[in-house]
Amino acid sequence: MTPIRTRKLDAFFAVTLVIFAITSFAFDAFGALGIDWRNTSHPFGPAMVRFGESIDRIYLMTDSIWIRVMLAFSAFVFGPLKLLLAVGLWKDWPWIRGPGLVVLGAYAYSTLLYTAVALWGPAPSLQPLALICINAPYAVIPAWLAVHLIRKDRAPERS
Repeated sequence: MTPIRTRKLDAFFAVTLVIFAITSFAFDAFGALGIDWRNTSHPFGPAMVRFGESIDRIYLMTDSIWIRVMLAFSAFVFGPLKLLLAVGLWKDWPWIRGPGLVVLGAYAYSTLLYTAVALWGPAPSLQPLALICINAPYAVIPAWLAVHLIRKDRAPERS
């Protein structure tokens, strides 16, 4: 096993995936469970309400089964899988690459679908550029990681 300090891209992606997982658990789980940010004592409650009212209006639509399913997948499926992939990258598990590509493809698709609905769906964003800037890393970084995993199968890492 190659030490993580020599695999800078693996370290970057592992840390990024942990951050993404934390956002899934800390924020998306609320909507998935039908908890309205407007009626919670969560310390980020007021900020999430402002975010939902101005940037991502579908995020607060917890009465919509579609949004609850999307947020449930983010919190309870993709969240744990991001952590597993982060550990696999950190520990350089070779078997993680194949399943990782499947998860990353599904995750990027889910993010793009959610963003499209937030831009053009029943409650379009009042600040579309802000919405794109906030959601772009959740699609771009998994795509970049997928390319990295494919290249990693073919040749040693070039950090």
